[in-house]
Amino acid sequence: MEKIRDKGGRFISKGKQSKITSIESNRQKNVTVEVPSTNSQSDPNDPPPDPNDDLQDPIHILEHSYAYDPSINGHCDEEVVPDENEDTSHLIEWDTGRRILELGFVVNKLIEGCYKCKHSLNLRDICGEKRYGLGSLLHIKCTLCSTVNYVPTGKRHSRSDNNGIRAFDVNTKVALGMLHAGIGEKKLSMLLSVLNIPPLSKTSLKKSEREVGRAVEDVAKNSCKEFATAEVESFGNDDLSVSFDGGWQKRGSGRSYSSLSGHAAMIGKETGKCIAYATRNKFCRVCERAERTKKDIPEHDCRKNWSGSSKAMEPDMCIGMMKDLQDSNIHIGSIIMDNDSTTVARARAEVNPALKKQCDRNHTLKQFTNKLYELKKSKNYKELNSKTIQHLSKCFKYCISQNENDPSGMKKNLEAIGRHVYGDHTFCESWCKYLASPLTYKPIQLPYHRYLNNLDLKSDLTSLLSLYISQADKLVDLGSTQPNESLNNTIASKTPKQNFYSGSESNDFRVAAAIAQKNLGHQYVTEVNERLLLSPGEITSSNARKVDLKRKKTKETEDTRKKGHRKRWTSIDRRSQQK
Repeated sequence: MEKIRDKGGRFISKGKQSKITSIESNRQKNVTVEVPSTNSQSDPNDPPPDPNDDLQDPIHILEHSYAYDPSINGHCDEEVVPDENEDTSHLIEWDTGRRILELGFVVNKLIEGCYKCKHSLNLRDICGEKRYGLGSLLHIKCTLCSTVNYVPTGKRHSRSDNNGIRAFDVNTKVALGMLHAGIGEKKLSMLLSVLNIPPLSKTSLKKSEREVGRAVEDVAKNSCKEFATAEVESFGNDDLSVSFDGGWQKRGSGRSYSSLSGHAAMIGKETGKCIAYATRNKFCRVCERAERTKKDIPEHDCRKNWSGSSKAMEPDMCIGMMKDLQDSNIHIGSIIMDNDSTTVARARAEVNPALKKQCDRNHTLKQFTNKLYELKKSKNYKELNSKTIQHLSKCFKYCISQNENDPSGMKKNLEAIGRHVYGDHTFCESWCKYLASPLTYKPIQLPYHRYLNNLDLKSDLTSLLSLYISQADKLVDLGSTQPNESLNNTIASKTPKQNFYSGSESNDFRVAAAIAQKNLGHQYVTEVNERLLLSPGEITSSNARKVDLKRKKTKETEDTRKKGHRKRWTSIDRRSQQK
């Protein structure tokens, strides 16, 4: 085998030389495919051919104009020029592996028959294939006139950013499925390879992802506008009450936050839907590559919009969303969030000085539990073990739940917690089982079923509870950021923290998909398809309805259980008052 050199004058290894030889051989096969002459006419009475058209057949003009082999005076969509670092999946023969076909569409094309003689075609007469991602053009030879016809395996559509060149619907939908399922190019390729289906190239998949992602963002933003208007109508005035929370695409240690991207959302208290969201990105792969190679930055959709610390992303996103809503004459009067004072301080200084803050119930309970563990660690109290802390946290939770809008009751029950674990039930109410059976009661929730007796611990515990007693007015009106936590879980399922998607638009696309799913349910997939002028399909729509219905029933069951739990506690209170 004669050695050859590349464009730089360097010798090419045997492996690269063999790959180039196979590519050239494949090109020769495409050139030798029988193609009808542009001057041939099946009927002398037909009009003369137009010299500006490559092929005169209307089927070719309407269905195949975008995807001819370049060697046959045509142009193809989504073709990737092979290089030495890519695999050779594009060299797979037509009879190797599996393919995805739209059966009804292909059957109709076969019935339409040969574009030249109209004789019906048969799949057993396939003589070649040109793949474009998961779609293909099957080269089928007519048994009557020996003309090679190009039959697509599925429907196609035009892309606005593709110079009118049409792409297979299946490639666009697999990109949407990738965003919806929260997987990336590698896992998608693994899935297809296990099914023995030739995978898409990275460039083709990225092209489809960008097409789908912009449609997903449009659907998410429109849904936020609709529910912001609905929130104003249901709340009755412009000063809305919303819950706010943010998150990062990289896990924080609690002391250090170094994520390159973050997200945040505002959810209406009345509708429970997202009315605004934002993302912050500190890195762009294209800009970084241009800076590293000292070249001009190419034109691209850059999503880098933050250069500060990762911890400062959350206050900035909150202020940005409040200002955007204010431009739409929607004002935020009350915000439910964790105990981050920085965000509220900046929002009051820059947007609304009269902004009210409601603490989150779950964050307040978590803060109380953390302070007990800090007390245990600093003073090394043996009685303050995990069982004791769990019991104190449970009592604190009951106190918060049973004294909503009752400051005096909140203060009394908070003071009762510190006395209760030491055997003093003077301030206890219906929640304490000692009142029902004083003679037989044992504190089974405490270690060794005994009351605590460490006086130093009692003093520290009393001091800790005194801090919360002084804030009783805030504790009686706590909000919940649980909808935001649920949204963060959905975002994490679409942008797993172990993967990095912030180098391109992919992270923003996936956050938008989670927002759309929060507002519209799984039916958002149908809306994205319709925005792309694609048929969503009965199976897609049916499965989305089924998943949304199951979620609705689950939520109704949970609400019924909570309602029954509240009724049970109310009846216990009434019986204790009668006694």
